[in-house]
Amino acid sequence: MRNGFYSSLVTRHSLLSFVTRHSLLVTNKGFTLIELLIVIFIIALTLTFAGVMIQRSSEGLRLNTLAKEISATLRYARSHAIAEKKLYSFIVNEEKKYFALYSEKSEVICKTFPEELQFDLKGKGFKDIKIDFYPQGNSTGGTIELKSPKNSKAWAVSVNRVTGKVEVKRVTSDK
Repeated sequence: MRNGFYSSLVTRHSLLSFVTRHSLLVTNKGFTLIELLIVIFIIALTLTFAGVMIQRSSEGLRLNTLAKEISATLRYARSHAIAEKKLYSFIVNEEKKYFALYSEKSEVICKTFPEELQFDLKGKGFKDIKIDFYPQGNSTGGTIELKSPKNSKAWAVSVNRVTGKVEVKRVTSDK
């Protein structure tokens, strides 16, 4: 009876020793090369998509900023035309890529805009865009549409003919 007890004790001890050794080997395994390559591939893919999204949003941001600069210039022209009782003219030269504000032949503001953006004054057939602000608060009016040829983003800066008030709206561009 003692032999059976010892043999079962030895077998249990050997089995416990075997399991302990092998469980230590399994927990210290680490990562395989394939697992590391998959993780690196996923990170590279994520960074690629992030770069594309940042590029698109920066272009939209430039367009938005330009629309706000133009609307601020137009509001400045209206308020100063009323306060100073002078004619103010806002002109966009698409060929030379700038917009300017003039007060009775003298230049008040002149800014350039990025090459890739396009301007369009709805309802007029002129090469240069021109909006005049009169001392009574009215204007020649019009809607300036700013577009980016790379995507469908567009902004419309509208000037009311009767009141001279300026509005900025996001519009969908026709491709």
